[in-house]
Amino acid sequence: MSTKSLRAAVFELLKENELISAKMIAQTLQISYKQHKRSIWNYCSKWRTYRKKGLGSNPQKFRIHKPRAYVYVDNLNLNFVGLEAFGWKRTNMTNGALMFRSSYGVMWLFPSTGRVSLQIRKPYNKGKFFQLFCDGFTLNGLISDMKILDSLLESIRFKGAHAVFDTTEILPHMVIDAFKLSNGVVIRIGDKSDRRGVEVEFCYPNFAEKAEAQIKKNSDIISKLLELLKRDPKTKPKDSGVDKPFYVS
Repeated sequence: MSTKSLRAAVFELLKENELISAKMIAQTLQISYKQHKRSIWNYCSKWRTYRKKGLGSNPQKFRIHKPRAYVYVDNLNLNFVGLEAFGWKRTNMTNGALMFRSSYGVMWLFPSTGRVSLQIRKPYNKGKFFQLFCDGFTLNGLISDMKILDSLLESIRFKGAHAVFDTTEILPHMVIDAFKLSNGVVIRIGDKSDRRGVEVEFCYPNFAEKAEAQIKKNSDIISKLLELLKRDPKTKPKDSGVDKPFYVS
């Protein structure tokens, strides 16, 4: 066996099983362990070094399913009642959500909060989120100001998706959801839809999204109050009537 073929054979065995010993490699390749042990040790050491640098094995390939994003349009003062005339359809949800479909995916608009949920078709591409949003709000004339459109496109946040990692073995069924509420991560192994796949569901937690939206509302209120004070400097907050310490003016 030549040096290049031995090196390639050792690397292939290490890709399949990283814990395989040099003696087992010699037995699998049907070569003399005493004669080739130094070469096998050298190749094992090189492979582990390459792997640490990302060169030892091929990068893990995975498939993305159901990529989702969200954005808030509550500041636009849209007439949600008349959106059905612009391509939106009312759903049977109790919260009165509206739905819009295009070739790029589907959107849901929740009038009570002004939240827009976007889900694009595969393959995943961030530009599809932008195109889907434009199909539902600009091509039909709902948003005509380009500055407003640019700010909304910049505020689109990635919500989550399903990443499926393929393996060569049939895996036992298992669902790990211990980190669903805290980190938005659910791991499914050996699901009926793909018995050989490891599915990782990840999403931006709902409590973090609500907190971010509340912080934005609070900052908007503070900025409006500061603008009001700049226009009329004589305007002061009302006295609460509580006695202040002597060191507070």
